Amino acid sequence: MVHDTHTRRRRRLDTQTLPLDWRKALVMPVFEKGDKSNPENYCPISLTCICCKIAEHIIASQVMTHLDNHGIFVDCQYGFRRKRSCETQLLITSHDLAEILNYHSQVDVAALDFSRAFDKVPHYRLLLSHKYYSLDVIGWVESFLSSRTQRLVVDGFTSQEAPVLSGVPQGIVLGPLLFLVFINDTVTDISSPIRLFADHCLLYREVRSLSDCRFLQRDLDRLVQCRKMWGMEFNVKKSNIISITNATSNKIRYQYTMDGEQSDSLILVCTLV
Repeated sequence: MVHDTHTRRRRRLDTQTLPLDWRKALVMPVFEKGDKSNPENYCPISLTCICCKIAEHIIASQVMTHLDNHGIFVDCQYGFRRKRSCETQLLITSHDLAEILNYHSQVDVAALDFSRAFDKVPHYRLLLSHKYYSLDVIGWVESFLSSRTQRLVVDGFTSQEAPVLSGVPQGIVLGPLLFLVFINDTVTDISSPIRLFADHCLLYREVRSLSDCRFLQRDLDRLVQCRKMWGMEFNVKKSNIISITNATSNKIRYQYTMDGEQSDSLILVCTLV
């Protein structure tokens, strides 16, 4: 009997399939900020099987090593990567901005945020990304994402089981890696400097004339169209654009838009430093 069980488990590993129990999750809503009565201010954390987490660690470690050794990840991605962090991204970006200001120039910076990034990743498009990079674990990832179910747990009460039709579960080991692979082509055909930290994006450009503003606007439009094509969008309400300059005159003002929308958060703000 023990031998039969071992054989079945090995067969599942060889065929890159997962037991159904490994694809079940209890979701705990973790409050972030804002109004506690607003469900959008909670982050859904998935609690999953311990055995599945161990398997995820093995898969994630091997895949990450492969992606790093072959230089597949774009260099501007600093989230969830070895020897990179929020601090290293901050130092490099601060250095770039300081160099521009040393020449008494102006830099326009767009701080962008994906709208419910981890929750909206379409599974079939995520699998296409893995096929594009020829990752051998594509079958394992497909099994990992298919037939997933979850139950919400709040104050000791548990909801009925519901299917997970899209998104990368937050709180799991493999989630960040899957997301990084999915957005790896975000910087395609972008001429302005760009920095990524998981689902956060920083785009900036030195501005000496209105033509530089138009180039930055063009890159904003390309980012928006690229993400919409892959089933994701930027959250305009959480996106901001600021102009930084130490000049006391001749400031260049430009009304940027995202997806044709002009909002208060996108109004250019001039700051003296």
